[in-house]
Amino acid sequence: MRPNELQDLIDKVARMARRRLGVRGRTAEIRLTRAARLMPADLRRDMQFLADAAPMALSPKLSHMVDGARAERAAAAVMAHLRGLDRGRERSSAMLRWAGWASFYTLLAVGAVAFIALGRGLV
Repeated sequence: MRPNELQDLIDKVARMARRRLGVRGRTAEIRLTRAARLMPADLRRDMQFLADAAPMALSPKLSHMVDGARAERAAAAVMAHLRGLDRGRERSSAMLRWAGWASFYTLLAVGAVAFIALGRGLV
């Protein structure tokens, strides 16, 4: 794999990680490292491999040390996972989950107050 192909591949994964996960950073290496924390364990290793390969891809002499086939496999696996993510759906499900817990605890508190009021003969 040529150095500029490797760099293009890493930049493509970093752009998709920014778009799908919202990670920021000045360089692709920083974005990939931050995105790796949000990934499952098997994909975290692939993201870390790409993050480690990012600075080496910038140098024509060092880019030959990177396993191009592994970089392509890692990028394909990460991109497939990122395509399946939908931040809007995750955000709305988190809000619904929070609303469910809030309503449960509100009903629990109202029930406790009603039980205490009945026990004391206030109602």
